[in-house]
Amino acid sequence: MKYYGYMGKILWVNLTKKKIWEENLSHSLVHKFIGDFGIGAKLAFDLIDTGIDPLSPENFIIIGAGPLTGTSIPSSSRIHAFSKLPLTGTVGACGGGMGFGAKMKYAGYDHIIITGKSKTPVYLKVDEEPEICDATDLWGKDLFETTDLLWTKYGPHSGVTAIGPAGENQVKLSLTLIDKYSSLGKGGLGAVFGLKNLKAIVAHGHKGVQIADPERYHRLNNEIRKEMSQYPIQQGDWEPLLLLMGQTHNMRETCDVEAATKKFGPKTYEEKVIIGKAACPSCLLGCRDNMKIKDGKYNDLQSYIAGIGGRTILLGLRLGMESVESVVKGTDLIQRYGIDSHALGGVVEFAQELYEKGFISEEELNGTPLTGSDQAVLGTLKKIAYREGVGDTLADGVIGIIKKYGPETEKYSCHIKGLDAQMEPREIKVSPLVFSQVTNPRGGEAKPGMLDPLVFMQNVNRDFVETFCEKAAIPKKNQQKMFNSKNQVNIARLTRHTEDYYVAYSSLGICMRHNITPFYSMSRLADLYSAVTGINMSQTDLKDASERVWNIWKLSNMKNGYCRKDDRFPLRWSEELIDRKDAKIKSISLRDFNGKDLTNIQSEKKFMDDYYDERGWSKELGVPLPEKLIDIDLVQEGQKCKKLKCHKKIRQIMENGDFDPN
Repeated sequence: MKYYGYMGKILWVNLTKKKIWEENLSHSLVHKFIGDFGIGAKLAFDLIDTGIDPLSPENFIIIGAGPLTGTSIPSSSRIHAFSKLPLTGTVGACGGGMGFGAKMKYAGYDHIIITGKSKTPVYLKVDEEPEICDATDLWGKDLFETTDLLWTKYGPHSGVTAIGPAGENQVKLSLTLIDKYSSLGKGGLGAVFGLKNLKAIVAHGHKGVQIADPERYHRLNNEIRKEMSQYPIQQGDWEPLLLLMGQTHNMRETCDVEAATKKFGPKTYEEKVIIGKAACPSCLLGCRDNMKIKDGKYNDLQSYIAGIGGRTILLGLRLGMESVESVVKGTDLIQRYGIDSHALGGVVEFAQELYEKGFISEEELNGTPLTGSDQAVLGTLKKIAYREGVGDTLADGVIGIIKKYGPETEKYSCHIKGLDAQMEPREIKVSPLVFSQVTNPRGGEAKPGMLDPLVFMQNVNRDFVETFCEKAAIPKKNQQKMFNSKNQVNIARLTRHTEDYYVAYSSLGICMRHNITPFYSMSRLADLYSAVTGINMSQTDLKDASERVWNIWKLSNMKNGYCRKDDRFPLRWSEELIDRKDAKIKSISLRDFNGKDLTNIQSEKKFMDDYYDERGWSKELGVPLPEKLIDIDLVQEGQKCKKLKCHKKIRQIMENGDFDPN
């Protein structure tokens, strides 16, 4: 059977045995677990054994590209990597953009599966004759240098995914970068590469992506492009970012928006830094920043980042760097080292508070502060990347710090399953964007909530939410349960459906930036999938498949012991946030979108109960049980979940489960 959209091949690599082989992509996988994210989640469930150490040769790296990736459909360049992540211990799905996915498909592969450990540094060349290549000359070089050297050897149109010194040193905050710009691997994927002595993957090829129905494909493609060309690009995300990420003193105080904007805002950047734009293949908008400092001590420094706004808040407001020029310098080092900037901000602020409270001693800091100046922050970055001094402890993340300094320190952290929460809810109220960090199987990352229709909105009517429900193909029976007698929306129930919507986007390879999402309803995604692959897919089919994929991802983590006990709000969220605006001090507490207080245990419990009920999961345990798995056609997967090393009650239920759908 001929493949359309898909290339029809999986590349297997065993670094221990230095072996590479191909496997045909199973048609059953394609039909049941659609695309990049779905097939990756299924492979992770099958391959990643319960209880393995993330930093061991037995761990897997599973990288996939969706059926639309490599086509000219706008913003279809997303890829995903599944692995057991060392920062969290969860089986995580990591996403990224730029050109690697298309180049991997042009080489002939939908997925790459890597296991084992090389005795010496290597990189993987993925083309029509894949090869494990010596990387001795690349080991020790930073990420930009590595990418440039591989581009010099294989051409500037190759896709490169690489690690820097942080990955080599198995820093649990490390990640990979794709083509210098796009991060891939929040949760420590860079350390998994490093453990395996895998410095990089370079992909290139000349095979095209075959389209099943070219006429329908071109009609849909042209419609989207026309709509995008007529749509006003939304600018000005600086102040919203301040509300989501700008809280200072380890999430204890709000920031001074006026002072922050004057020192670090967009106008200051225009004066001090030249910022050009770069785009992923097939994207019409271009959100990547190419920066060059105009003058001063970092004059002519040029660097690359997916978006400078968030890094400015993390390095400038929260860690205390002194100017936009120094933020660019700090960002450049983060990129070169290969460190996750969000995790970095949370870990360093957490450590700074522990120092202030006497848990971390002056001797451990060796007389050098962690934050508060350019010198301090740049020094802290280097210590973490190379595991020097106190940086060796910080390199193991929040969980590592808590293990060293005692469980009583956890209340000062903002982590969810070991990953620092990206988004802070107390200034904007809890909407799906924020709540999805709690329910995300990987940990405190907000991507599954990025299709949130309510973020930054104060009041919405029922018609507005129902319009989104139609766009996301949410069934009428679920919509009816989503509103109370006052027509207020239930955020926990809505979040389940934004997660399914996220899976649909991710499986097909579509970006979820706010300037992209207006053009991709579930119906249009299904139409595109059908036109490209020739597999007829309705929006209901796509919604059902997306639910199945989310559930199997949850099962992968349930196998490793994760359940309701881990889906919890950080303790810091239950504290009041201090607001010093207008020379007055007031407190802001955690509320849901409708203004209901969420700081007590019972209100949080009810919130979680509603989410699990909407998913059809056990409210007590927070996981899918046999009857749910049968309903969504995960019978074989349910059978594999017997005799688990996890929560005793889950194990008993799964062992006694009747997985006969008849």
